[in-house]
Amino acid sequence: MNNFWIILKKELVDIFRDKKTIVFTILLPIIMYPAMFKIMDLTLKNTTESVQKNITVAYRGEKNSSVYKMLKSVKNITIDNSGNAQEKLKKGDISLIIDVPGNFDSKVTAESKTNVRVIYDQDSNKSSMASSTMKDIFDKYSKSIVNGRLQAKGIDSQVLTPFDIKEEALSKDNSSPIAFGILSVLPTLLIIFMISPTIGIAADLV
Repeated sequence: MNNFWIILKKELVDIFRDKKTIVFTILLPIIMYPAMFKIMDLTLKNTTESVQKNITVAYRGEKNSSVYKMLKSVKNITIDNSGNAQEKLKKGDISLIIDVPGNFDSKVTAESKTNVRVIYDQDSNKSSMASSTMKDIFDKYSKSIVNGRLQAKGIDSQVLTPFDIKEEALSKDNSSPIAFGILSVLPTLLIIFMISPTIGIAADLV
């Protein structure tokens, strides 16, 4: 046990004596990890803005379908019908493939259940985000169909929504975005600082 403390003390002295060790185990993580988090945040932000600005999709189905007309009416959706949809999806040239059955409108008119396939690339963040956005669009379209059915039967559509949920965030007037950013990465940095100096020591103790 005494040998352990002697070696530990020696290694700690060596760590703080060696400038390279201080740079690579303390200073470099301080610079590198916040930079990595910032790059990841910017990448996510750019992807989100790109999806909000435009979603390019390939459409499979009847061109006179109500779904096709609905998609054409959405401002940030571009429909690409030039073919090779799966290849384009893999390459990132399009974000989604929308597959609508030929009997979609007749099924909806008959109040029967039907499906719309939204095919996305799970390896692409942009495609995954576009899929989530498209789901919201189809949810709204589905609700509009339900509302139309209820109105045709003289039923108020509000009976389906007995209450609304309103989220409110408790904000602090004096909160600083910079301070929040530092606090968010502080736990990770502390863990790095605790582990990094012990790596060299552990190698000598084995």
